[in-house]
Amino acid sequence: MSQAMRILTRLKLTPNRWVNMPELARAGSGTEYGFCIVHSRISDLRRMGYVIEAHTARGAEVVLSWYRIRECRVCAAPGAFEDDLCPACQKPKEPVEKQMEFA
Repeated sequence: MSQAMRILTRLKLTPNRWVNMPELARAGSGTEYGFCIVHSRISDLRRMGYVIEAHTARGAEVVLSWYRIRECRVCAAPGAFEDDLCPACQKPKEPVEKQMEFA
Protein backbone atom coordinates (compact mmCIF):
# COMPACT_ATOMS: atom_id res chain seq x y z
CA MET A 1 0.00 0.00 0.00
CA SER A 2 1.34 3.47 -0.89
CA GLN A 3 1.99 6.18 1.68
CA ALA A 4 -0.90 8.25 0.29
CA MET A 5 -3.29 5.31 0.66
CA ARG A 6 -2.14 4.68 4.24
CA ILE A 7 -2.77 8.36 5.07
CA LEU A 8 -6.16 8.20 3.37
CA THR A 9 -7.05 5.10 5.40
CA ARG A 10 -6.11 6.92 8.63
CA LEU A 11 -8.09 10.05 7.73
CA LYS A 12 -11.15 7.96 6.86
CA LEU A 13 -11.11 6.39 10.33
CA THR A 14 -12.26 9.77 11.68
CA PRO A 15 -13.92 11.69 8.83
CA ASN A 16 -14.47 15.42 9.39
CA ARG A 17 -12.13 15.31 12.42
CA TRP A 18 -8.67 16.89 12.59
CA VAL A 19 -5.66 14.53 12.70
CA ASN A 20 -2.25 15.87 13.65
CA MET A 21 0.60 15.69 11.18
CA PRO A 22 2.91 13.46 13.28
CA GLU A 23 0.17 10.83 13.45
CA LEU A 24 -0.29 10.99 9.67
CA ALA A 25 3.49 10.71 9.18
CA ARG A 26 3.51 7.52 11.25
CA ALA A 27 0.53 6.16 9.33
CA GLY A 28 2.05 7.09 5.96
CA SER A 29 5.43 5.55 6.66
CA GLY A 30 3.90 2.40 8.08
CA THR A 31 6.34 2.46 11.00
CA GLU A 32 6.87 4.44 14.19
CA TYR A 33 10.06 6.13 12.98
CA GLY A 34 9.71 5.88 9.21
CA PHE A 35 9.82 8.67 6.65
CA CYS A 36 6.82 10.31 4.98
CA ILE A 37 6.37 13.82 3.57
CA VAL A 38 2.76 14.33 4.63
CA HIS A 39 2.00 17.54 2.71
CA SER A 40 3.13 15.90 -0.56
CA ARG A 41 0.96 12.83 0.03
CA ILE A 42 -2.00 15.10 0.93
CA SER A 43 -1.41 16.93 -2.36
CA ASP A 44 -1.48 13.58 -4.19
CA LEU A 45 -4.80 12.72 -2.54
CA ARG A 46 -6.28 16.10 -3.45
CA ARG A 47 -5.30 15.52 -7.09
CA MET A 48 -7.25 12.26 -6.88
CA GLY A 49 -10.32 14.29 -5.88
CA TYR A 50 -10.39 13.93 -2.10
CA VAL A 51 -11.41 17.03 -0.14
CA ILE A 52 -8.75 17.43 2.54
CA GLU A 53 -8.44 20.55 4.65
CA ALA A 54 -5.33 21.75 6.45
CA HIS A 55 -4.88 23.91 9.51
CA THR A 56 -1.64 25.25 10.95
CA ALA A 57 -0.79 27.02 14.18
CA ARG A 58 2.47 28.94 14.38
CA GLY A 59 4.43 29.40 17.57
CA ALA A 60 7.76 31.07 18.27
CA GLU A 61 9.79 28.04 17.24
CA VAL A 62 7.29 25.52 15.94
CA VAL A 63 4.54 25.07 13.36
CA LEU A 64 1.80 22.57 14.22
CA SER A 65 -0.29 21.08 11.41
CA TRP A 66 -3.55 19.14 11.24
CA TYR A 67 -5.50 17.65 8.34
CA ARG A 68 -9.01 16.30 7.91
CA ILE A 69 -10.93 14.66 5.11
CA ARG A 70 -14.37 16.03 4.33
CA GLU A 71 -16.61 13.28 3.08
CA CYS A 72 -19.59 15.57 2.65
CA ARG A 73 -19.18 18.05 -0.23
CA VAL A 74 -21.57 20.51 1.46
CA CYS A 75 -19.50 20.53 4.67
CA ALA A 76 -16.34 20.99 2.61
CA ALA A 77 -17.56 24.14 0.87
CA PRO A 78 -16.34 27.29 2.68
CA GLY A 79 -19.26 29.10 4.29
CA ALA A 80 -21.71 26.52 2.98
CA PHE A 81 -23.99 26.73 5.99
CA GLU A 82 -24.47 28.87 9.07
CA ASP A 83 -26.37 26.44 11.31
CA ASP A 84 -24.76 24.04 13.75
CA LEU A 85 -25.71 21.05 11.57
CA CYS A 86 -24.86 20.50 7.93
CA PRO A 87 -28.11 20.39 5.92
CA ALA A 88 -26.76 17.55 3.74
CA CYS A 89 -25.26 15.08 6.22
CA GLN A 90 -26.62 16.44 9.54
CA LYS A 91 -23.17 16.28 11.16
CA PRO A 92 -22.32 19.03 13.65
CA LYS A 93 -19.96 21.84 12.74
CA GLU A 94 -17.24 22.02 15.40
CA PRO A 95 -14.73 24.78 16.05
CA VAL A 96 -11.17 23.99 14.97
CA GLU A 97 -9.74 24.54 18.45
CA LYS A 98 -12.08 21.99 20.04
CA GLN A 99 -10.85 19.18 17.78
CA MET A 100 -7.09 19.72 17.82
CA GLU A 101 -4.77 17.90 20.14
CA PHE A 102 -1.25 16.60 19.75
CA ALA A 103 -0.34 13.26 21.22
